[in-house]
Amino acid sequence: MAQLPRLFGFAIAACLAATGYAQTGLQDLDALDTAIRDAVAQHGDGATVAPLDRRLRLQPCAQRPEISGPQLGAMIVTCPSAGWRIRVAVMNASANASQAVVQSRPPLVATPMIRRGDQVQLLLQGRNFAVRATGIAEQDGAIGQRIRVRNERRTGIFTGLVQNDGTIFVNAVN
Repeated sequence: MAQLPRLFGFAIAACLAATGYAQTGLQDLDALDTAIRDAVAQHGDGATVAPLDRRLRLQPCAQRPEISGPQLGAMIVTCPSAGWRIRVAVMNASANASQAVVQSRPPLVATPMIRRGDQVQLLLQGRNFAVRATGIAEQDGAIGQRIRVRNERRTGIFTGLVQNDGTIFVNAVN
């Protein structure tokens, strides 16, 4: 008798596998990928579409998903019955050519806003606090770069992000 529940469980698993429910119960991403590529190809402008992220876990769509676009550089794929909507990046053929030119140029060098030895304002910010202090820059830095700064009382060296107004933002949340 102890074997009966085990056999019953195997029988249910076999039935589910035969009907396809045990496989994934999720939207077929390969079929969705193909449908998106077909929709992009209909535009005929040589655009390419990024492949779907295989980590997506979408509920199966009862009808054919609606594909529209491109809008703002992406195809919009929706399934009203399952309640999901995704955007898939589209790259135009002309954008591919211009990107190759941009990538072959040497990188731009940002002009430092802060020089080593400059006195700067530090903004240390955590989840429940914000503290302003004065510091000395340990290295040159342009807007958006991370630089080392020691506070004026020489109690520590911080790494912070140079802001537009010349302050150094130090994120104290770890």
